[in-house]
Amino acid sequence: MLTQKGSNDFAVNTEQDTSMLTQKGSNDLAVSTEHHISMLIEKGSNDLAVNTEHNTSILTQKGSYDLVVNTEHNTSLLTQKGSNDLAVNTEHNTSMLTQKGSCDLVVNTEHNTSLLTQKGSYDFAVNSEHDTSMLTQKGSNELDVNTQSTIHPC
Repeated sequence: MLTQKGSNDFAVNTEQDTSMLTQKGSNDLAVSTEHHISMLIEKGSNDLAVNTEHNTSILTQKGSYDLVVNTEHNTSLLTQKGSNDLAVNTEHNTSMLTQKGSCDLVVNTEHNTSLLTQKGSYDFAVNSEHDTSMLTQKGSNELDVNTQSTIHPC
């Protein structure tokens, strides 16, 4: 199923085995370029969601001027809500990456990170190594960097 409602919308599904792609809004772009994508949902205006690899179960984005990119496989859930937020998950085997707020940046660049959570405004959290079980940051104008491996609750 490919469903599109609204004006000036663009939806492209270029590979096989995609069960559902739903888009509602104006001037939105949703592109699914690989196979085995179970659901990609985007609602809002001027949003961009790109899922370029396979075996991603859910990618959800709601808001305006948000960018979500999931470039690797085996990511179970990537959720972003807010305005002008950027979330990038560039490696595999990340179970959950959640970001809520405005002008926040979350980057998870390595594999086997079970939970990375950030809430607040103008916060910056970077998890650059693997085997980190939890990195949590809440507040404003804070910086949290975890550059070593095998770090358990932070």
